[in-house]
Amino acid sequence: MKRSLVIGTACLIAVLAGVAVASRAVSLWNGLALAVVAFTVWFATRPYLRTDVPWPQEPRNERAGGRTDVAELSWTAFTRNGMVTERVLRRVHAIAARRLAAHGVLWDGTLRDGRVAGRTPDLHGWGTGPADAAEHKQRAHDLLGAAMLDELSTAHAATPRTLDHWLSALDALVAAPDDSRSTP
Repeated sequence: MKRSLVIGTACLIAVLAGVAVASRAVSLWNGLALAVVAFTVWFATRPYLRTDVPWPQEPRNERAGGRTDVAELSWTAFTRNGMVTERVLRRVHAIAARRLAAHGVLWDGTLRDGRVAGRTPDLHGWGTGPADAAEHKQRAHDLLGAAMLDELSTAHAATPRTLDHWLSALDALVAAPDDSRSTP
């Protein structure tokens, strides 16, 4: 209910009660009581005396993967300046770790402090420990290439074009035959 309607109605009832008191039809206390009762009755019965019928709500024919889902995905995937969000970067790093693991390369994609992968001179995150870290990183280098591996293992803001490049390379990694898996 609008505030202006309530205030306007209260003022109208007060004016009518004032006129009744001024014309000596009722006493001051009876006029005040009459105004309070009239306002209370009006306020209590207002929802029941509604004459205008509200418009029916428009039916929403939404399906999974529809326009609203795509819009929500774009808002969660990119920042205001058009860069890829940290959440998507973490997701791509997880995908890369799984795709590399299918080729026998172990990479957890995290730094010691829990952030996504970054430049790590001590090879943290590759292999099962310091002994085989260089071997796993070299195998990933052979599978993805130096530039792709450097981009993917560096935590920085990425453009949508870079994200597309990463996803294409990771998709090609699935289709690529692996010598270590094909040998008995």
